[in-house]
Order: sequence, then C-alpha cells, then structure tokens
Amino acid sequence: MPGASAIEVISTVRRLVLPDLPSVRPCPAPRPELLRLATVLVVDEHPSAPAWSAADRETVAEWVAVLIEYRGEDGVQALLRALDRA
Repeated sequence: MPGASAIEVISTVRRLVLPDLPSVRPCPAPRPELLRLATVLVVDEHPSAPAWSAADRETVAEWVAVLIEYRGEDGVQALLRALDRA
C-alpha cells in the first residue's frame, strides 16, 4: 500500500463509496464489526497512518468500513488500486 495523507485516503474512499450510498445516509455510520475490520486491515496497515491524527485515523476507518459494507473486498481492492495510481 503506497503512502498517502489521510485526506487523500478519505477523498479516494469517498469517491468509491458515494455513488453506492443511499440518499438517506449522507454520513458514514458503519457497523461496529466493520469499523474494527477497517481499522485492522486498512488503517493499522497503512504506512502513513502513524503520521495521521487520531481524528483522521477514525475518519479513514469509518469511511473504509462503509466501503466494505457496500462493496466488500472488491471495494478494498479498488481503494488499493486507486491509491497506487495516485
């Protein structure tokens, strides 16, 4: 996974998620188990995460959890590809 700022990761995840979000759900409200999964698989493994603030880490985890909810493993793979191209 390439290094990136939290803002870059959040922006990328939002682009991948927003077309799939129902209009009644404008902000991420991930299920707790998906939030834990997103934290462990993406945030904790991201090489730039130690430089992110706690708030940024939380926001990235929330958006990635929503991405997992709507797009599953394909969504995570799409995120990795998008960050790799950036």
